[in-house]
Amino acid sequence: RGYSYSYGTGAAGAGGGNIYLYTNGNLSISGNISADGQAGAKYSGGGSGGSIYLHGANVSISSIISASGAVGGTSAGAGSSGRILIEHTGTYTNTGSISISAGSGNGTAYVADLTNNDITIPVNNATWYSSYLDSWSFRNLYVNGNVTFKPSTTTLFTITLSNDLILGSNTTISSAGYYSTDTDGVGIYYNIGRNLTIPSTSKINGDGLGYAGGSSPSVYNGRGDGKGLGVSIHNYGNVTGSGGGHGGAGGSGGAGAGGAAYDSIGIPMKLGSGGGFGNSYNNPDGLGGAGGSAIKLNVEGTALIDGILSANGAASTAIGGAGAGGIYLITNILSGAGTISATGGSAISTAYGTGGAGGGGRISIAANSSTWAGSSLLASVATAKGTTGNLAYDGTVYIVPVFSD
Repeated sequence: RGYSYSYGTGAAGAGGGNIYLYTNGNLSISGNISADGQAGAKYSGGGSGGSIYLHGANVSISSIISASGAVGGTSAGAGSSGRILIEHTGTYTNTGSISISAGSGNGTAYVADLTNNDITIPVNNATWYSSYLDSWSFRNLYVNGNVTFKPSTTTLFTITLSNDLILGSNTTISSAGYYSTDTDGVGIYYNIGRNLTIPSTSKINGDGLGYAGGSSPSVYNGRGDGKGLGVSIHNYGNVTGSGGGHGGAGGSGGAGAGGAAYDSIGIPMKLGSGGGFGNSYNNPDGLGGAGGSAIKLNVEGTALIDGILSANGAASTAIGGAGAGGIYLITNILSGAGTISATGGSAISTAYGTGGAGGGGRISIAANSSTWAGSSLLASVATAKGTTGNLAYDGTVYIVPVFSD
């Protein structure tokens, strides 16, 4: 059982406990296993989910494995979900379910094939930070639930696979950036020894996961190498924020010029910059859009993209500026009929003014051969500026063949 705390007449929910089942033999589970949090009474918060660790040779599950958070009492917060790890050295079958989704947010759950060094993410997960595992080198990574990967530091987060990265249907891998200054931001690098598969209903995206936009009169400029400018005081003139730049410059706003273009055309590895904060005396303030993340993919075999690969800038709200984004793809064969994009975010035009649109991002693709039948890779489409807002500029698309020895 987890920890509990009482306040007044309403007991706060206890957190879920810790369940540890380890055998070198076979593990067959037909009854439910749970380490759920306890609901909060009256005005008290709900407990978080606990942790479950299962290990066996041949593992078979036909029931519910749950480490979910619990709801809170009246006007109180829910608990977050916990963590589940299932390890096996032989076969693995699951006709039941894994639950880490109740409460205030998802927890983490994955299945590890220790013999083959394969990892499966079976359900929607919370963010996985690079510090969570000692090693990020696997044979295959199967992603059947939504997950976000994010660096814990300004060291590039590298996931190395000797074989394949395979997304299931209706699945999103969000690739978030991390930064501590306006120039040290890093994203995610997927180093894939064989093939990448993105089905038509799935995506790898870094949309709005780069440098943040301006968010208040005290944090008014966006972040990043090409940050948009914002305003720090309420103003009778309704001053709008300018757009963030990246592959193209951002659009201007009442706060000043848009963010400048930056980053390498051939090897784009920087996060997109955020737009500036738009401020008004008696009308809604505008949050600057966040820039897109930086996604690098090195695929030794075939990159099959029938879904979406994107690092778009996020749109602003009200009268704030908007952001921008970047993708670097190296592959032997590029195929699929999906979408590849790094477009700038749009700004909102209102009666009180118009913010600067986000500049387009940068895309670089190096392939030995291509049967691409998807979205246009023209810069005016794939790295277009924000569609609304004061004039920004398109980014760049750089395509070059790579010839093996």
